[in-house]
Amino acid sequence: MTQWGLEKFRKTRTGDANALTNGAYPNQKDWNDPIRWCDPTGFPRIMWNPTPAGMRFAQTKEEVIQFFQNNRVWRDIWTDGRKLPDADADSRWYGYAVGHWEGDTFVVNSNNFTDSSWLDQYGSPHSDEMTVEERYRRVDRGHLEMTLNITDPKAYVGTWKGDKKVFQLAEKSTRSAYNDFPEDICVWSEMKRPVLQ
Repeated sequence: MTQWGLEKFRKTRTGDANALTNGAYPNQKDWNDPIRWCDPTGFPRIMWNPTPAGMRFAQTKEEVIQFFQNNRVWRDIWTDGRKLPDADADSRWYGYAVGHWEGDTFVVNSNNFTDSSWLDQYGSPHSDEMTVEERYRRVDRGHLEMTLNITDPKAYVGTWKGDKKVFQLAEKSTRSAYNDFPEDICVWSEMKRPVLQ
């Protein structure tokens, strides 16, 4: 990490015992993970949840829409030849994304992310200068392989190369009777309600 990245990371308070640099904070009231207040998970963290949520793609003539079960959000991945916006564009939780095909690999490049989210559950930071490259390739009928690389000169001294991740096609039985994702939405008012036993 750069000095900026380290300073931001030192402010991280999480209950994850694997957050070795800062140690774990066992008392939840000390945690400062943005998703605890129902902030959007953001990208690319939504791809690295410890328990991956469902995801599906829908393709049109001009874009690929990536739907996520987690908070029922989506990303527009434009395939109509447009370029990524410059740094003056408004930042977004899931960034701006454009995609193209290289043989059997769908390549997605994105930028203009808000720096309010974390990259992972450990609190790894990123800045609004982050760019992300994803590469998706269908291995066989039931498996989709993804590699993800993050470049963020404000937060990291080099490119963060993600491990190869393989997603498995979900059969209908894991979805609802209507073949839809469950409604998995973070609702602050429900989080504050006491749990009845």
